[in-house]
Amino acid sequence: MWIDDIPIWTRDGNQVLSGKAKPEVQYFYDQCRLMITDFMNDGAARGAEVYVNNKGGNRNWPDGVGCLEKDNLKLKVIGPKWESCTTFGTSFGYLKGDRYKSIENVIHEMVEVISRNGNFLVNIGPKPDGTIPEPQMERLMAMKSWLNINGEAIYGSRYWKEPEQKDEHLVFTTKGKNLYALKLTKPSSPFTITGTADWESGMVTSVRLLGSDAVVKSEMTSEGLRITPPSNIGASQHAWAFEIVTDWNQHVPNVIQRDASTALKGTNKVDLEGHDASAVSNVPGSSVVVETSNAADGFKRLVPRDGDGTVIASQKTSNDPLASLHDGQLAKGIGPVFPNDVRNGAYKMDMGSVRPVSAITSWSHNWKGIRGVQKLALYGSGSTKDPGWNLKRYVPLGTIDTTSEAKANFTAASLRAADGKSLGKFRWIVWAVSPVARNGIAENTAFQELSVEAGELPE
Repeated sequence: MWIDDIPIWTRDGNQVLSGKAKPEVQYFYDQCRLMITDFMNDGAARGAEVYVNNKGGNRNWPDGVGCLEKDNLKLKVIGPKWESCTTFGTSFGYLKGDRYKSIENVIHEMVEVISRNGNFLVNIGPKPDGTIPEPQMERLMAMKSWLNINGEAIYGSRYWKEPEQKDEHLVFTTKGKNLYALKLTKPSSPFTITGTADWESGMVTSVRLLGSDAVVKSEMTSEGLRITPPSNIGASQHAWAFEIVTDWNQHVPNVIQRDASTALKGTNKVDLEGHDASAVSNVPGSSVVVETSNAADGFKRLVPRDGDGTVIASQKTSNDPLASLHDGQLAKGIGPVFPNDVRNGAYKMDMGSVRPVSAITSWSHNWKGIRGVQKLALYGSGSTKDPGWNLKRYVPLGTIDTTSEAKANFTAASLRAADGKSLGKFRWIVWAVSPVARNGIAENTAFQELSVEAGELPE
């Protein structure tokens, strides 16, 4: 059962998980939950394994309900049997002018999913006349050509004790006594499989490169099996499979990561209502104010202004410099942005001294329809020294989510204390970003401005 993101739960003024929904939307939500419950209970009663697909960038169900699949975030570990349902482009239907993944990315995604005990399910979106768009056919035929050469490493294979070796761009599969090392970069120089460091000389019967008749040289070293690729690497493209024949079964069934928090690192548990079990509650008496504008100078209440703090980021950003995040200027651009696939990205402002904070605000620009939404958690610290990026060292202040409100070119969102009150006394403020994806591929988030309204401590 696929339970995709259901738009009506969070659009047109509905926020079902926050208790705000039209009666008919609430009814549909309740019936959807009953459907899932019946599906799970029926499977349990029949002793059948059933599967609820956990699509989306966050956990939708409590541990034990559904699976560990994270859609476009995918598992990075060997997990309980899971499935990656993917598209060649950005849409599950036909989309004119769609942007398509490269053939290399498709092949890499396939072998990475399989190496981690996953099923690779590919969606085809035909045109209205039933024909398959040429870019999709091109990728299907490329998969066919690749599998004709390397299918022995894929069909009927199981996972190894390790899914990958990053330094050599390797992923692994097994079949009986055969270990397959799939190199995701062109094998032009010798490489060593570190996961075989405990192997002894004589354990390897032969090594060959699928799709090539050339001799492959190999030797056991103290670091592991060292393979020297032949100069003729054969007809394969995008990924090259080395078959290593040994004298014992290579599949290791007890290495599955069954702990959801470890397998889904970077996401939080949810309860039966789908609420984030570790969500940050807003400071009592505070409120979130959202203002939108079609022009950079059109804000009336949440007006950007030059700040005196210093902003740094938890990870490298691109595009505009971080100093532009508090220069009081908004423009039709991107702003600093974390690269694709960054998890736990955050910005931190140092105000120089401990001060009472009355409001924390951020502005974003709806750049080409993909940068307007803000989803983040706010934290503060009164430490005299930089507390680093471990958010357990900070005081949680609240969350901001403008998913249903970012309708204009620019969106401002502010966590504000009650009149005459403060959110607390802090020196360090953190905007912890929950990545917002619009195209099914990218997972990056950008802000144009960050601001803290703070007073001075009395002498």
